Amino acid sequence: MRHGPPDPPRSGTAKGTAASTPGGKKQHAARKRARSAPEAAELGSLSTSDLYKKATTAEIPGRSTMTRDELLRALAA
Repeated sequence: MRHGPPDPPRSGTAKGTAASTPGGKKQHAARKRARSAPEAAELGSLSTSDLYKKATTAEIPGRSTMTRDELLRALAA
């Protein structure tokens, strides 16, 4: 059994969570990627399944109900 005062609450983020940015948004959710013309053109040659995988990696919300064209636009943004 431990004696003495309890430990003070820990500050910071819990293990395994993303750190917050000064604006209060999670870093991974606030990421925006600039697309170059060649990369955007490469997206057009991918299958819907490949576009969905990229959208999953990019954490694009609503990707499961998007059409191929919508996935292309979301990934190119």
